[in-house]
Amino acid sequence: MADVRVTQEQNVTVISFPATLQRLREMEVEQIAATFLAAVQAAQPRRVLIDLEGVEFFGSSFIELLVRGWNRIKEEEQGIFALCNVSAYCVEVLQVTHIDEVWPRYLTKQEALAAISR
Repeated sequence: MADVRVTQEQNVTVISFPATLQRLREMEVEQIAATFLAAVQAAQPRRVLIDLEGVEFFGSSFIELLVRGWNRIKEEEQGIFALCNVSAYCVEVLQVTHIDEVWPRYLTKQEALAAISR
């Protein structure tokens, strides 16, 4: 079973996905949910970057997981939840659901880290 990768970079918790998780369907989301949510909960400081490099597809179950993670940090004054390296298809999904207006989205991880690591 593949799981998410969690790293600390420039005071930001970065959650990324291995190559085996290019498609985040309901089954894959169920497999990664506990690790994903635990990483968000443990993030100190409360800055979380979801790096979607290599993810070609996600559906509503992954969007629900993102919202659950975001809900764990949004009440904090310094809480930041952002996305980067989002594929064109996934951007469309976010736009159709209007969830793209909720979190900042960056083209690259470097751009995201520069913006949110302050």
